[in-house]
Amino acid sequence: MPLVPVLAHSQDAQRVNFGIEGDFPPWSSVDSKGEPSGLAIDLIRDFCRREKFDCVINVVSWDSLIPSLTGGKFDAIMNIGINEKRKEVIGFSLPYVISPASFITLKTGTLPSLPDTGTPINVEDKAAAGPILQQLKGILSGKTVGVVRSTSHEQMINAFFGDVTTVRTYPTAPERDLDIKAGRIDIGFDNAVYGASELAKSGNGDLSLSGPLFDGAPLATQVAIG
Repeated sequence: MPLVPVLAHSQDAQRVNFGIEGDFPPWSSVDSKGEPSGLAIDLIRDFCRREKFDCVINVVSWDSLIPSLTGGKFDAIMNIGINEKRKEVIGFSLPYVISPASFITLKTGTLPSLPDTGTPINVEDKAAAGPILQQLKGILSGKTVGVVRSTSHEQMINAFFGDVTTVRTYPTAPERDLDIKAGRIDIGFDNAVYGASELAKSGNGDLSLSGPLFDGAPLATQVAIG
C-alpha cells in the first residue's frame, strides 16, 4: 500500500500522528533526554521531511499500538511485522526491512547454546528446515520460552514449539530479558537485530544469540483500513 496517498487524504494533510513502541532498540527507543530515537525514528523524520508533513511521533506501549491506530488516535504506526491476521484490520506499506529472529540465551543457564547458530533457515522450506526444527524441538522440550506478547515471534514459537514448551509472554522485551538473566525462564526469542543491539550493551555479556536465524516478518508502516 503506498503510504503517501493514504496520509495525504487524512483530515489534516500537513499533520501526521505516528505511533511507535519505545522498547525496541535499535529500531525505536527513548534516549536520556526523553526523546524518541532509533532507525525507525530516523525513517519517520526523513519521510516527513521529504513529503513536507508536520509529523508528531508518539511513543506508546506495544499493546496499545494497533488499538490506537484503529481507534483514530494515530494516522500511522511503525515497527510491526506483516502477517495475515493483522491484514484483516490494518493496511501495510511496502516493507522497509526484513529482519530474522533468533533465540537469546544465558551463557550460564539451562540452555547456554543451541545448534546451527547463525544459520539462516526458511521455515517454509520443510525439507531443509524440518530436521533443524525437529532437533530444536527436542532440546526445548519442557523449557520455558519468553516472548513479547502479540508479536510475530509469539506466533512462531507457538506454531513450532508450543506443544512442547511453556510460552511466557511479556509486555516488553527488556522485561523478558531480565527474567532470562535471573534464570526465571530458560530462553527468549526475538528479533535478531534487537538481540544483537542489546547484547552489545554493558552488563549484557552473560547473554548470547544462539540457534538458527529464522526468516523474519517484514517490518512496515501501518495505517487503518476503512
